Amino acid sequence: MLGNKQITIFGGTGSIGTLLTEVFLKLRDIPSKIQLFSNNEFELWESKNHFANLPTAHDFLSFIFGDIRDLSSVKKAVKDSNIVINAAAMKHVGFCEETPYDAVKTNIIGLQNIIEACQTNHVKQFLQISTDKAVDPVSVMGATKLIGERMTLHANDYRSGFLTNVVRFGNVKGSRGSLIPQISKYLERGDRIFVSDPGMMRFFLTKEQVGDFVLKVLAHSEDSRGRLIYIPKMEEVAIMDVIGATCLDLGVENPQYLFYGKGLAEKMRETLISQSEMNILHEIDDMYIIGGLL
Repeated sequence: MLGNKQITIFGGTGSIGTLLTEVFLKLRDIPSKIQLFSNNEFELWESKNHFANLPTAHDFLSFIFGDIRDLSSVKKAVKDSNIVINAAAMKHVGFCEETPYDAVKTNIIGLQNIIEACQTNHVKQFLQISTDKAVDPVSVMGATKLIGERMTLHANDYRSGFLTNVVRFGNVKGSRGSLIPQISKYLERGDRIFVSDPGMMRFFLTKEQVGDFVLKVLAHSEDSRGRLIYIPKMEEVAIMDVIGATCLDLGVENPQYLFYGKGLAEKMRETLISQSEMNILHEIDDMYIIGGLL
């Protein structure tokens, strides 16, 4: 499916970009080239070292420094690409609330640059990585990701051969900056664990599930007309259960907590699908698909 294809991953040095690269490099049908694009020089260097010991990495991987806010660098990156995946975004809810226009510049304007570059360079498939926070959003981050979903679907042009789709994930266990690594840092420092509200629930999936799911989406979307939102079936878990399990794994039986209260930009429970999407919802095996399948 991916053999002889060039893939560009924006945000390629982040958690999702890294795990997707690992999955692609282990395929029997390895892409002809995988380009990892990032605006963080240190992360590019770390990523290069991370993949240095993989025998396939040297032949198939390249690393590009740039910013999705800069259209010219984005256009250069997607040249000759068959598949483009955008995992670049401002993802931290708090920072997006504090600097909302920066969230707009990255999550909306940066995305528009990628879409425009794909159209100019005749890319065949574009996949936008989104989040369940885009459903009925209450945060700046969620709102920008919702707009990003709509922009992606609007850009789809089946007649010209440009297929655009969205993957809507929940929380990825162990991803950088997520709940589990943060708990580990609190405990290593001997600090109390900071929790906004003990009643919060979140959708979780493992890194392995993310990689497998993206492969399924790329295979399915290749035979579709595009303009689809793919959502994996995820387990909804109480935040306190995740924290408790993490503490036990680290040998901490009675952690101390500080509950500081839910903020305006947080929900007690996230939603995978909005009410308005229910009439175009399809259930297939381990996923939900939103949109017209024919």
